[in-house]
Amino acid sequence: MTQAPDADEIYAETPDAARAGGAAALLAMPVTIAVSVGKARATIEELLAIGPKSVLTLESKIDDPVDLLVGERVIARGRLVDLGEAGAFGVEIIELAGAADAA
Repeated sequence: MTQAPDADEIYAETPDAARAGGAAALLAMPVTIAVSVGKARATIEELLAIGPKSVLTLESKIDDPVDLLVGERVIARGRLVDLGEAGAFGVEIIELAGAADAA
């Protein structure tokens, strides 16, 4: 029975140009960034009563920093900003994850 090579062996035998091309492809891969503006707590009864025009009160304030996430990982914190374009808004980055640890 033939054993498949492990990842380290394959990597060692891959030419540098091919590895560089793989890195470029990886860097060009799109990711979705989610912005978490807050959390709300409700009972099941309150949750079942939610309908159109219901308003959930968040635990955070409008000026509190928001978290930017890729998957479940927080990558940065920011603040919501008005872009002035027909109600559009964005996020101004105020801190990168791990930046406080590096200082």
